[in-house]
Formats: sequence, C-alpha cells, structure tokens
Amino acid sequence: MTPADLQNELMKRIEWILRDFPLKTPYNDPTKFKVYKQHPPEQDAEDHEDRDEWEKKIYPFVSVKLLGGVKEDNQTTQSEPILLMIGVRNEDIDGKGFDDALAVAQAIINDLNQNPVVDKRYPIQYPMKWTPYEENTFPYFFVGIELAFEMFTMTYQGGK
Repeated sequence: MTPADLQNELMKRIEWILRDFPLKTPYNDPTKFKVYKQHPPEQDAEDHEDRDEWEKKIYPFVSVKLLGGVKEDNQTTQSEPILLMIGVRNEDIDGKGFDDALAVAQAIINDLNQNPVVDKRYPIQYPMKWTPYEENTFPYFFVGIELAFEMFTMTYQGGK
C-alpha cells in the first residue's frame, strides 16, 4: 500500500459520492464533478476563445491532494494527511455558490462518517476539518476538507 493507492481509491470514492450531485446554478447545469489528483489542470483561460467552455472543463471539481505523511516509529501505522479542495462556479449574487461548495463538503463528510474506511484498507483518523476560502473570488467558491487516514506500512520485524 502506498499513498498513491490511497489517493486513487479516495478519488474513486468521491466520484461515486458526487455522481449525481445537484448544484444550484442559475441554469440547472448538469455538469458532472471532476475529481483531480493533487490539483486542477493548469490552463490559461486567455488561451481559450470561449471562457465559459474553458470553465466547464475545469469546474465543478474536487482535488485530492496528498500533503505528506507521518510515521512516528517503526512499530506504528503511518498517518496520511489529505486536503480535499472543492471548487464551484456560480454567478448568482445571492451566495448560492458558497452554499454549493459547502453542500459538497457536507456530502463528502457525511459519507466518510457513515463509512469511515476507504477501500476496506484506509481508516479515517479524526478529527475532520473543513474550511471556507475567505477571500472574495466570485464567481468561484472554494471549501477545503482536511482529512487524515491510517495506512499500514512495514513495521519492525525484529533484529537478526
């Protein structure tokens, strides 16, 4: 088991959680959530003639970002911190984009609380923490979820 295995399995789980997630976009846009490894693809909007089409290729999304790892000693499991970054685009001026991002965060948290093991191998380590992105980035809204998972790795087997 490697951190990449955990990341890939968590990406599959999030795709499943958000497979039919309804957004409050003004046009009832049926765009599916994209799930990215580490971060959304780097693209420059100015390179695209139609900004709306470019944004639909990126948003809405959840990126699953590995933040490192901690193994306290050779007899314990490893802790794998992960940041889920949720990004939605909504031009409604009544804050519905923030509501969307927060609802996505809650759906993910609810699912992980209901079944706190990913791929029958990676149990969640509590606490879970969510944080809104505080700067005004209208019409883009972001919420982060900080998680950590227990990962079984090689442990001390005894000396020779």
